[in-house]
Amino acid sequence: MSQRIGKVRAREGQRGMALVAAIMCTVLVLALGMALVSLSTHELKATTEQGTNISLRNIAEAGVDSAFRKLGTDPLWRSTNAADPAFNNAPVKATVDGVTKTLGTFTVDPIVEQGGDYVQVVAHAYYPNATAADKLAKTVRVTAYKKWSMPFSAAAFGKSGVPLANGQTDSYNSENGSYGGANVGNKGDIRTDSSDPDSIDIKTQGECNGKVIYGPGTNLNDVDLDTGRINDGDGNEANDILVAPSTATMPDVQIPAGTTALQNVSGQSDNILDGGILPAGSYWCDRIDIKGTSQVILAGKVVLYVKDRIAIGGNGIANFGPPANLQIYGLPTCKQVDISGNGVLSAAVYAPQADIVLNGSGENGQVFGALAGNTVSFNGKGTVLHYDEALQKVKGTVVGFRTKTWQEG
Repeated sequence: MSQRIGKVRAREGQRGMALVAAIMCTVLVLALGMALVSLSTHELKATTEQGTNISLRNIAEAGVDSAFRKLGTDPLWRSTNAADPAFNNAPVKATVDGVTKTLGTFTVDPIVEQGGDYVQVVAHAYYPNATAADKLAKTVRVTAYKKWSMPFSAAAFGKSGVPLANGQTDSYNSENGSYGGANVGNKGDIRTDSSDPDSIDIKTQGECNGKVIYGPGTNLNDVDLDTGRINDGDGNEANDILVAPSTATMPDVQIPAGTTALQNVSGQSDNILDGGILPAGSYWCDRIDIKGTSQVILAGKVVLYVKDRIAIGGNGIANFGPPANLQIYGLPTCKQVDISGNGVLSAAVYAPQADIVLNGSGENGQVFGALAGNTVSFNGKGTVLHYDEALQKVKGTVVGFRTKTWQEG
């Protein structure tokens, strides 16, 4: 009897231990479950925060990109925030499945010049927007280097061609002194963006002391030019005619802010400042028309922006400095540039929508500098273009930016 009672109690003890073990397992499972739930919650929160951070970064980047695009068309723009809704709490939108939603907004601080060609753009991103009480925010600071076009990279650059090359090109470097003697070179290149093999035509009186360069895609087998009239100075005719790896950048120009309005430059009237002497400065005018015995004399470095036709004849414009001291830019409405007469013109002319015609005669009618337009034509015996290699240092229009530093905060 006592043995049976002992066995019963032993079995009851075993069942109790099993119950305790089961309870402990249940508690452990519950604890693990709660830990997993907590971990999942933290992961979800971290993932959400990461997604928000990426979204804010993208919104700020949209602000930076917008500022760079604006600077590309208006280099003197500085952003005035409140006065410019495009850069003050400006919305960034996206369309998904036909529904347009606002992802957030950005604000751009005034642009900061950092010396040289560097600028700083600071953009602030907000979600849902800058005025919300519970907004999320992020700031991005970008320092970038300005990329410039090179308006005078060749002696004669015709975007659509140099259809009549019946004169001579060569080169010199004004930084080494006047043209002549040892300061005469073979970098008077003729260049076009056109891939038409007939877009450049060197006539019987023409001579290119430099290279002839066609636009990308040109089949040189179809080019019919007398290589005896092309000489780049290296003694190898095989590389006298080339195909450019990419098209040149010839953006249109606009009148920069702060440029002085000038009455039409014409020696036939009395509207030239100081009676025919043009002081150093940056000017704009409707047209240039110099003819007869007229002459305009520069009193320093002059930059001219011209809206309409450019005609330089007579005794021309007297520039006693290097060609860079007289830079003439034709606006998109400038369609024709005529250079002729007895004077020697020392200038760099850039008119990307204009047909430029150089007519010279005798020993005069020469141009020292560079010509760049839609087309460039040389006509007449004695027409000579002496390319100034120093013009390669002249900066044109800002055509982009290259990021140097990127900081987030």
